[in-house]
Amino acid sequence: MLGPNVAQVNITISQLAILGQRFVTATTDGRLVGGVAFTVTPSQAVVVSLSPNTAKQGNSVEATVTGENTNWSPATTFTLGSGIDVTNVGVIDSTHATLTLSVQALAAIGCTRPNRRSRRRNSATASPSAAASKSGHMRGVKYSSA
Repeated sequence: MLGPNVAQVNITISQLAILGQRFVTATTDGRLVGGVAFTVTPSQAVVVSLSPNTAKQGNSVEATVTGENTNWSPATTFTLGSGIDVTNVGVIDSTHATLTLSVQALAAIGCTRPNRRSRRRNSATASPSAAASKSGHMRGVKYSSA
């Protein structure tokens, strides 16, 4: 309490919280008071880089991924779409991780940005191996934290 009419509360909002307004109420001495709203907005967490962002079909590569406004932990998982397996994840801190990527021999070739509103500056690309050439696209990096 900061005074008879002012209170300060620390709150934590999950990255999975449902978006939208909540109405703020307080109960003191059996009286319920309210009248203002608090709004949960989308997280501004983004993947800003993946380096290297190219690998040949049938190869494995260790890549470094960098996020912005992320909160990565050992429970975080990363996906790069069909044909690219993430076989190992090493979270360095809340915004950096190393990934071991295994690109399948017939992984689609090319690059897409699945979330066009993303501020992600690097995309991942599968390149043809010497033995195969197949056109298509690979999804960009996605992550989820528990």
